[in-house]
Amino acid sequence: MPRRPDRYEEELVTPQRTWLRHMLLLFFGGLLVAVDVKVVEIYKAHKEAEIAAMTAPAPEPPERAKMLRGEIERGVSVIGSFVDAGIPNDQANSVIAALRREGTFDFTTCRPGDRFYAQVTDSGKLTRFAYIINRLTHYNVQRNAEDTLVAERVVLPTDKTELVITGAIESSFYKSILDMGELTKLAANVVRFFEYDIDFVQEVRKGDTYRIFLERITFQDEVVDYGRIFAAEYKGEETGRVRGYWFESDSEKWRGYYNEKGQQMKKFLLRAPLDVLRVTSSFGMRFHPTLKRRKMHTGVDYGAPTGTSVWAVADGRVTHAGRAGGYGNMIAISHGFGLESRYAHLSRILVKRGQSVRQRQIIGRVGATGRATGPHLHFELRKNGRYINPRKVDIGTSVTLPAGLMGEFKKQMKQINEAWEAAPVLKDGKVRREGVFK
Repeated sequence: MPRRPDRYEEELVTPQRTWLRHMLLLFFGGLLVAVDVKVVEIYKAHKEAEIAAMTAPAPEPPERAKMLRGEIERGVSVIGSFVDAGIPNDQANSVIAALRREGTFDFTTCRPGDRFYAQVTDSGKLTRFAYIINRLTHYNVQRNAEDTLVAERVVLPTDKTELVITGAIESSFYKSILDMGELTKLAANVVRFFEYDIDFVQEVRKGDTYRIFLERITFQDEVVDYGRIFAAEYKGEETGRVRGYWFESDSEKWRGYYNEKGQQMKKFLLRAPLDVLRVTSSFGMRFHPTLKRRKMHTGVDYGAPTGTSVWAVADGRVTHAGRAGGYGNMIAISHGFGLESRYAHLSRILVKRGQSVRQRQIIGRVGATGRATGPHLHFELRKNGRYINPRKVDIGTSVTLPAGLMGEFKKQMKQINEAWEAAPVLKDGKVRREGVFK
């Protein structure tokens, strides 16, 4: 049987066990104390954070912003229209400054009905702004990292196609273009192309035909604009055959449209001072609509919406720009050789007395100021102080290309004819391929 340890051995073993037991108790006791201290620290930290959260002021709620929508108002300045829409005056001035710094925004082209949008905070700070020029172009204004308003011009991507548009006149040239699904701008561009050679009010006849070789611009398969007219031809009972070509020259002086003989289609005097060719009253005796008696009508009245652009019919110098009795707001321009043109009933005047102007420079906007029953332009021409009929005046002769440029012109004309012949043709609203000279 196993031997039982004697008392001496028990006395030797017991103190060792007791020492180990004490060491373990000390270790675990210290660990518990350390944990307790950490727990107390964490508790205190949470308690302090809770007290701080309860005593701290409530945080400011994020500032709200509201969207504003407006448009340029008739008879109101651009900045005035911004303020009327709810944009604070100082912020409206900042927008104007940002658009000016951008460099391409033309304030003279702002017209009644132009739309704009703005985002303004409750404190009156403008954060974003957009001005709509047209469907493809707008201007964005927003704040940069330095909190300064910066403007950017945004142009949406489009597709360009060269094609020929051909048609025949049934009632008017404008209606013929619109019946094919094209925009009124195309009609205006073609009228401008032939403006020195064809009177689209008096000389157009049913059965006249036209062919236009041009660049058409589409956005998502929808026609939105037109580019260059490369060449165009009009055959009419009164006009005969008129054809012109674009000539691209290194010299701006000679760049433009010419007939097949190299004669410039541009002449000294435009036939009309605006695109809208709706004559509401001709030159001569008539029953005056406001005076209620027969009276000599010394010019031609063109019916057009308020705000329609009016341009100078020839180069010259402004001799009057302001009120003129029954004429309302009127501009008079001296063109030399005793010739003077007058533009009356304007809603806006965009030139000053003494200013030099170029042919087709926009000088004002159609209105109904003075003795007028509705918006229209009263246009007059005077020769040596005597009134003359603007529809029958000699518009001057054309300039011929110098001999040194005729070779290049004929080369470009040949290239255009080849492209004209090969381009797809839009006829009766459908695109086809056929020779345009057949």
